[in-house]
Amino acid sequence: MRVAIVSAFPQEVRAIVRNTGATRKRKECVFDVFHARYSSHDITLILTGMGSRSAEKALAYVVEKYVPEIILSAGFGGALYDGARIGEIIVASKVLSLDDRAADVLELRNGDVIEKLSRNLSVREGSIVTIEKWKQKSEIRKVIAGEFPLPVCDMETFGIAKLSLEKNLPFFAVRSITDRSDEEVPLDLLNVSDDSGRYSLRRAIKLLLFKPRLIPGSIKLGIHAHIAGRSLWQAVSCLIDSL
Repeated sequence: MRVAIVSAFPQEVRAIVRNTGATRKRKECVFDVFHARYSSHDITLILTGMGSRSAEKALAYVVEKYVPEIILSAGFGGALYDGARIGEIIVASKVLSLDDRAADVLELRNGDVIEKLSRNLSVREGSIVTIEKWKQKSEIRKVIAGEFPLPVCDMETFGIAKLSLEKNLPFFAVRSITDRSDEEVPLDLLNVSDDSGRYSLRRAIKLLLFKPRLIPGSIKLGIHAHIAGRSLWQAVSCLIDSL
């Protein structure tokens, strides 16, 4: 089976690339593309960079060129619910696109897959809230007002889900928690992408050099990302094995 894994940043897929033996394709487009043969499936992994527009463009490219049969959005997320653990896995049954007044909601009928995963792994069924621009978690919670189970915020999933469903492709979304509901990622630490939304190591280094006060938060986020990345790999591998 041909599976496309869509993620935003290299940190999210480090463990996936290592454990599947994925190799980077020569530069064939503006996005970084990896391929692997894993658990009898052909895996195409694409890094989209930050934001729904970049994610949609990346997925459109993968769908046209590699004709996947299943789409998996896999990455990190910030918890909007109390009691979250770093590295906790949320599998989406709902995906929301949020503006300042309301949420556009997509229902994902993946209950049977979530049940399968829960037999081998600690996962929770929840909701992914996609925001177009950075917001305080308190702002997001005011809009969703407790309507959705175990909400997690990101900036990519809704666009990927919408395009997948429009093309009648089975879609799954998995998020691993990197920050709890009472933890805000400093806005400055999100400014590590180039104009296309792709992660830029040069920008990240420059940011820390000019704003050393961000270093403790960056180290903390890095530790959380390491934990979340291992959990994300476990969830992705279990999901692929269940296909």
